[in-house]
Amino acid sequence: MYFRLAWEFLRRNKEYAIQVTQLLALPASAREKGKIGDGKWCLDTTICNPPALPKETSGDYKKRMKNDGVVGWKIHKPIKFFKRRWCLEGPVEPNVEYEQGEVVFSTSIQFKRGKKDGRIKEYLLPNEFVIKFNAEFPVDLQLEMARNKLLEFIKEKRSGPEGASTASHFSRIQQDIYKRAPFSLRCYDALVSGMVTAKEVKEVLGQEFFKKNKLLKNKRQKSKKGTSKKVKESFDVQSYRRTADQFINNKKYLRLIFQAVEHPNNVQDFINAMVKGKT
Repeated sequence: MYFRLAWEFLRRNKEYAIQVTQLLALPASAREKGKIGDGKWCLDTTICNPPALPKETSGDYKKRMKNDGVVGWKIHKPIKFFKRRWCLEGPVEPNVEYEQGEVVFSTSIQFKRGKKDGRIKEYLLPNEFVIKFNAEFPVDLQLEMARNKLLEFIKEKRSGPEGASTASHFSRIQQDIYKRAPFSLRCYDALVSGMVTAKEVKEVLGQEFFKKNKLLKNKRQKSKKGTSKKVKESFDVQSYRRTADQFINNKKYLRLIFQAVEHPNNVQDFINAMVKGKT
């Protein structure tokens, strides 16, 4: 049920909710084809080359491109941009439950070859990059080189301000995120609501879930004298909230999508404990 877990994180993303609302409000011709139409639809729902201004409409963008003498400007199809940004086949409103069957994640890798003149027209998102392969070179060697380049790209992204703050935290919890996710989400929902304190959340979840399901682990703690003793792992509400925040707002949910592809039969019973908004 990795797909369902991924959806629970994604549906809480505010930027996702905004884009879905904007996308569903567009005329079909604009949403599917990127056509200018009456020129009144906002380009915040897609990407343009050159970039559009914030809140700029399709009609104003076209007029600006002509006035500036820009040749070859392009408005990309909003639905295509949506699929690439969120890895979903189509827009689904956040209040839709996964069991309704509308949520379909996309995990395909795009394959493109050059046109007759050798050109490839493609606009890359910040989390994308292109690797060029040669059909006449050894396949295994190219795949290994591509893998190394991809790892370099990922490392570079993580070393930035955003990646540095999340990598260490995620590495601590990734092994059992599938067991702890319901608690992370419930901590997140409760604290974001502002109706309860972290102390109150700890009291409820600590008793209701951790003790009942025996998820708190014993760990050895060294003293100053060099001796060690077993102590109970504490339930850090803010830590669990931060974990959820990374999966929601930094697109860590994508890890769950590809985990589902790798382990399609790994069904988690704990998902039944996940109730949106419940504390």
